[in-house]
Amino acid sequence: MKASFFITGTDTGIGKTLVTAGLARALVSRGYDVGVMKPITSGAVRRGMGLVSEDAEYLLKAAGLHDPAMLVSPVCLEPPLAPLAVTMLTGQKVEMAGIIASFTALRNMHSIMLVEGIGGLMVPIRRGYSVLNLVLEMDVPLIIVARPNLGTINHTWMTVDCARTRGVSVAGIVFNHCENMPETAAERTNPDVIRRVCDVPVLGSVPFIEETDAASLPVEPFLPVAEKLLAVSEIARPD
Repeated sequence: MKASFFITGTDTGIGKTLVTAGLARALVSRGYDVGVMKPITSGAVRRGMGLVSEDAEYLLKAAGLHDPAMLVSPVCLEPPLAPLAVTMLTGQKVEMAGIIASFTALRNMHSIMLVEGIGGLMVPIRRGYSVLNLVLEMDVPLIIVARPNLGTINHTWMTVDCARTRGVSVAGIVFNHCENMPETAAERTNPDVIRRVCDVPVLGSVPFIEETDAASLPVEPFLPVAEKLLAVSEIARPD
């Protein structure tokens, strides 16, 4: 059985790359053939004559993959801006056909695909076309990465409502502790409140993890998240 998920966030800098990488490592440790993708990268770094997505490199290393960079990160933009802003600034446009073709190729190569988005659902890629439109074209459910602290109920509920209004299903929510701070009452209660008001599975919470090399990213914090995802998505165990 093949399955694909699009990992989005309630905001930028929420830890989508870390959660995607950790989830990939956890699923691989359980015997699944997992592919990763970062369709659009802004803030790409220049190496030699080209641009490279460091996020895509991190995902590949975490999953132990050597898939072609042209498939995993087909669009690399140098300015750290929303893609539409890059177009307005430089004239460079994002071609969607190549992204969909790359996703289709990777999906045919792997049993489970994890696709990391750019920013949140309503980040504009082209005029009249947002990340949400990309999710609709890929026809995959969402995994929403949210922060656990005060204010997250509003942002998370809006993200869930935005997806559902357009007919996108939400596989679940992952709370990621981006800061090494003592747990507050809001952080203890927010996951259950969000589960109740959004009627969406909470896949789990990831504790604060110091920046680490992708190959040494700890698997244990992500195993409960992976197990819950497998259960709610009814993904069969690998043979």
